[in-house]
Amino acid sequence: MIGQEKLLKQLNNYTLDTFPRSSILLGEKGSGKHTVCEYIKDNILKLPLINITEDISDEYLEELYLNPSPNIYVIDMSLMTEKKQNVMLKFIEEPMNTSFIIILCENRNLALNTVLNRCLIFELDTYKKEELSMFLPDGVENKELMLNVLNTPGKLLSIDTSRFEELYNLCGLIVNKIQIASYPNTLTILDKLNLKDEPEKFDLDLFFDTLLYCFNQAYIINRNKLYVDLYLYCLESRKKLIDKRLNKQNFMLNFLTVLWRRVRK
Repeated sequence: MIGQEKLLKQLNNYTLDTFPRSSILLGEKGSGKHTVCEYIKDNILKLPLINITEDISDEYLEELYLNPSPNIYVIDMSLMTEKKQNVMLKFIEEPMNTSFIIILCENRNLALNTVLNRCLIFELDTYKKEELSMFLPDGVENKELMLNVLNTPGKLLSIDTSRFEELYNLCGLIVNKIQIASYPNTLTILDKLNLKDEPEKFDLDLFFDTLLYCFNQAYIINRNKLYVDLYLYCLESRKKLIDKRLNKQNFMLNFLTVLWRRVRK
């Protein structure tokens, strides 16, 4: 657990008897929430871990109450609608004496206040560059650039390092050429992005991280307020990627359309 020593020290103060029944692990995609979950399972609670995200319903939770057994129940907040969050509210507020509930969350805005207020929040620390560098092999090209763009171990481990320059060049092309590109040409970017389980194409999270970096660098070089506006639009759009129920095709079509129009105002 490189880079999360402070959180591990906090967790190690708990025992099976004192660990909160309902808690949230809060951290960006790739920050290590699942790894922390496994650490809690193996070193603190020593109980079976069951992901019940897909099963949340009144009927399923009632079954758990009727047949209680000592378990850790994990819920991925990125798949929880507001309706499902309200369904699980009682389960969080009045957990079984034998169970522990851990919610994985990338952003507080994903969770209802009623959920946040009923859980103890454990927040993963931001990684330092020297910590992140340990997740890249020696001799990799563009290492410094990758560390500037990608800020969690999971992102660094998921990127094809041999294709990072291609992704960076694609985002640089968008930043520098979208003002003169035709609309149909702009939409060809969709062909390069992983929208329907196509791992050979670029992951959307990594695409947005790189595009945001390129817009930021363009502003530093040119001091043009347009790049600030486009950066902020990308930042707001990127937050929507947290919702795993998102229709990526429609989302990216709308994103590129709005981006193309904004540079022509």
